[in-house]
Amino acid sequence: MKIGDRIREAREKKGISQKQLAKLIGKSPTAMNNYEKYSKGISPEIIIRLVKILDVTPNELFKDYFDEEKNRFDEEERELVFGYRELDYSGKVVVRNNMEAEFNRINDTQPRNIMISRPYFKDLNAFKINNTLQAGVQRMADTPYNHKADCLVKMNDDSMEPLYPKSCKLLVKNTDSLPDHDAGVFRIDDQILIRRKENGLLKALNRNYPDLPYDDSVIVMGKILGRYK
Repeated sequence: MKIGDRIREAREKKGISQKQLAKLIGKSPTAMNNYEKYSKGISPEIIIRLVKILDVTPNELFKDYFDEEKNRFDEEERELVFGYRELDYSGKVVVRNNMEAEFNRINDTQPRNIMISRPYFKDLNAFKINNTLQAGVQRMADTPYNHKADCLVKMNDDSMEPLYPKSCKLLVKNTDSLPDHDAGVFRIDDQILIRRKENGLLKALNRNYPDLPYDDSVIVMGKILGRYK
């Protein structure tokens, strides 16, 4: 049903003629007829006048254009939304990573027999872009989530706990640039570290590790996509 049909329906329910409604909203009968017949030329100002006169809500007029149920929160969903807003950055990262993993799990419903191989660096300091001589090989299912990774690295310390525990495997996408707030693999002199880039610093999630300056000596080597499970 078009918006014009909804307007006509509400007008008839109120017992107002088309000519009367046109006068009430300050428009000509021809314009009012166009609104109802063709749903044309209805500005936001006219919508506001109509909902006040006809005692309807904008949602009622536009309900054929969106799913009201889909956009309504129940009590549990509302608590989750407000709870998420109270989390600090690290907490929000944990929630987003878990949600992404679950989305990938439920969307990847088709059984796959295809396996893919990726370089796996058990020693983080051996990780070098385009150099896999010191890497092992990780065989894994060819899921959309796994397929994005260029390699895997082993988390060698607890600097990124609780998000990335020591000894977990991380999926890495090769890149030489990284936006703020993303976690990545960085090279500083001869040392390879996993940190989060934020406001000119490289930060560990474990506060026992100091922040490091993100300057010209730092080389971005990869982006952390998430944990390999």
